[in-house]
Amino acid sequence: MFVPSAVITAATVVLSGALALYLIKKSAEEELQAKFQSIVNIFTEDISHSLLIGAHAEVYRKCKILLRDRSILGISVVDSQNFSICSTTKREGISSTEVITSHVYFDQTSKEMAATIQIVFSQQLLSRSVYRALVVLVIALVSLFIIFVWIGGVIGKKITWPIVHLSRRLSQHGLRSLFENSQEVRFSNIKEINELYKNTRKLVKELETAQAVLVRATKKAAMGEIASRVAHDIRSPLTALQMLGKSSSDIPEEQRVLLRQAATRIQDIANSLVEKHRQLLWNDNTYYSDQDARHLDNTHFERVSTQQIAVLIETLVSEKRIQFSGRKDIKINTVFTEEAYSIFAKVEIVEFKRILSNLINNAVEAIPNNGEVSIRLCNCSGDNFCIEVSDNGCGMSEELLKKATERGVTANKKHGLGLGLYYAKSSLGRWHGELTIDSRQNMGTNVKMIVPKAPPPNWYVPKIHIKPNSDFVVLDDDIFIHHVWTNRLGPLKYLHSINQVDLSNYTDASSYLAQHKEQGPSIYLFDYELLGSKKTGLDLIKEYRLEQQSILVTSRFEEMEIQELCTKWKVKLLPKMLANTVPLLVMPELNNQSSLARYSA
Repeated sequence: MFVPSAVITAATVVLSGALALYLIKKSAEEELQAKFQSIVNIFTEDISHSLLIGAHAEVYRKCKILLRDRSILGISVVDSQNFSICSTTKREGISSTEVITSHVYFDQTSKEMAATIQIVFSQQLLSRSVYRALVVLVIALVSLFIIFVWIGGVIGKKITWPIVHLSRRLSQHGLRSLFENSQEVRFSNIKEINELYKNTRKLVKELETAQAVLVRATKKAAMGEIASRVAHDIRSPLTALQMLGKSSSDIPEEQRVLLRQAATRIQDIANSLVEKHRQLLWNDNTYYSDQDARHLDNTHFERVSTQQIAVLIETLVSEKRIQFSGRKDIKINTVFTEEAYSIFAKVEIVEFKRILSNLINNAVEAIPNNGEVSIRLCNCSGDNFCIEVSDNGCGMSEELLKKATERGVTANKKHGLGLGLYYAKSSLGRWHGELTIDSRQNMGTNVKMIVPKAPPPNWYVPKIHIKPNSDFVVLDDDIFIHHVWTNRLGPLKYLHSINQVDLSNYTDASSYLAQHKEQGPSIYLFDYELLGSKKTGLDLIKEYRLEQQSILVTSRFEEMEIQELCTKWKVKLLPKMLANTVPLLVMPELNNQSSLARYSA
């Protein structure tokens, strides 16, 4: 199989040499022609003055001088009367010559010729140059041919043949039977060839594992999509239930407490469904070890982004309430100060939730019975905020407290690895924050995370500004959300002539905007998803250019794509779960500064 290769290589070398020789000869001819023409032009210019004044002796002397050039065989200078001024020949018998003619004129218009100059050049220089180039080229080509043949033999013996042998084994025994063989096979003396074989075995096994993971993920994708949809549908009536629990003063206290507990339970279920849908994408421990799972976390989900901390905490706490629902003697509560909902930070979502989850787990496990875990969010000194996770459990001794954040230190937990507080401290340090622990035995523990605040994103809504005598337009396909905003507006509708407009689908909203867009000041609160329509509330806002007057109220606020679209189009974004808490502010009339009214349901 190597003979045809050698023939092809030889033919390639010969053709390349012939082409190179042709190009060299062509280049040499052009270079020599340019040199001859330059000599003629210079000589003509040199003797032109002597010819015009009749100094024929001077012309003859310059001819003799030029004839010393080895490339010149003869020179002839004849005037306009055919009188030979100079006719010299160096030697005869050379056939390869070239004659170049030039003329001298009496005037610049070149109408009257004074003399004709002819110089005979020898082309032997060209032959010598080509011959020397040919010798060098032949030597180079022969050397290259020898090198190519030697390299081809080495490659064929030590690389090509082992790979061909491996290919034959694959075709004869099949991929699986070959790589399931536990015996090591040595195909070549070259280390890299054997490494190729070993790595191929490893790659096949990894492909089989990846295929199994893909099949499992595909099966779970449909379940995750259903869970996400159910959570979305639950959140709308949930907001109405929470509003009812706050505003229904006619209901007895015991029933109001029960109503609030039921609403909290539904919220926990909704948030847990969404969280499990996310975890289906990465936390598949059936096929990945703990180390691989952590690698997937860091690779695919550790994106630093600006997040609303209160929302992250509420989502995680909802999950924890479900996780520890069997511990009826333990309450998990959140305590947010008034400014808590305006706190943002640049964090890695997965890592942040993992840290907080570990702290809550530690707090619950530290309570033997009848206890409470509290998660508090507030501002602290400077441009930082604090998250405090406190419990009234067994606490820690002074000795354990001093090394609690060291790697591998655990408080005698049955399955503890001593990594939770260690990773929490490391991650907070990466975010330029810090972790402090205050604990007393038999009294409880308080863990404080101090994290730098980040500026709120452009889509953040600190409060909703409403102008008197304006329309308050709500577009949502769920009737419960309309009731929420009706209760939130309360007496503001009558005190400041605010007209609430309820729309439930894209068609009605589009018709309303076409008729009333120019009729006065309005504020628009649109849901993102609209049942029965492929277009979204964000599309409607952009279509009618309502960016400055609109707020997108959606339960899909956590999706980076929606946040980025709101930032790009300068549209405000409000999590639907905050519809009960976002402050409503009626702006004052220009002629009546005392008409400022604020109402928070």
